[in-house]
Amino acid sequence: MKDWVTKRKEASRFADVSEKAVQESFRDIAVHVNSRYEAHHAGKFLDGADPWLIAYAQVNDCTVVTGEVLAPGAKKVKIPNICEEFGVDYTNGFTMLQSLSACFILQS
Repeated sequence: MKDWVTKRKEASRFADVSEKAVQESFRDIAVHVNSRYEAHHAGKFLDGADPWLIAYAQVNDCTVVTGEVLAPGAKKVKIPNICEEFGVDYTNGFTMLQSLSACFILQS
C-alpha cells in the first residue's frame, strides 16, 4: 500500500493535510481522544488516517463517509463520535450514493 501511495502522491488523489488549520484541528482531535479513551484505543485511532480525514473535513467543510455508526459511550474510538464532537458532517456510503443520485447499470 505504501508503494502505491508513494507512486501516486503527486496525482491530486490525496488531500493536503500540511495546511496549518488541518494540523491544528488534528491536534485538537488528538487531545480530545487521548483525554477520553484508553491509551491503546486512542493510540490505534491516532496512528491511522481517520483523525486526519476528520480534521481535513472540519477545516474544508466536507462530509466524512464511513461504515461506522454513532456509538455513545463506546470504548473504541468511532469516527461518527469524533465527528459529532467536532461538528463534522458524516454519512454512510449508501446515503452518499443516494444523495448523488448514483445509478449502476448491469449490462450483459
